[in-house]
Amino acid sequence: MPSAAEMSGTVTLFETVSENVRDTGLAGAKLAGMIRDDPSMPSFVCLRGDLGAGKTVFARGFIGALCPGVRVRSPSYTLINEYPCRIGGRRIRVCHMDAYRINGYDDLFSTGFYDIPEGRDSAVLCEWPEKIYFALPERRIEAVISPVPADAPAGTPEGRKITVSVVNE
Repeated sequence: MPSAAEMSGTVTLFETVSENVRDTGLAGAKLAGMIRDDPSMPSFVCLRGDLGAGKTVFARGFIGALCPGVRVRSPSYTLINEYPCRIGGRRIRVCHMDAYRINGYDDLFSTGFYDIPEGRDSAVLCEWPEKIYFALPERRIEAVISPVPADAPAGTPEGRKITVSVVNE
């Protein structure tokens, strides 16, 4: 498989069906491990899904894998929560944001979003990224959480389908 830097367009990293909260958190932890282990992987993650789909649960699994022992809270009211972490000997900052209430550039600017360092020293998980389409990096990861379709093959577990892809626009 080519490195994330060599990919163009949209390439699926993995798909899974989540039957419960634990499965959704494990999918987030899996992505965190992939980003940690592959320096060419984008570190901006768009979390897409309907209200209650499991975006924050996915983020908790991701952040918990990189920052063991931290208490992850929903950023719905604070807009951005930051978690300082250590990976090996280096420090990184993981930012979990909820863009639902963002209504344009000025709103986004006032959150401190543009002060988040890019690159290997930070990771950003963004819920409701469609609200800040104008600020999304061209290279990013998209994690889409959706209900398993009613017409899925017999024997498919009920729950949510999680598709994680690298996007290079």
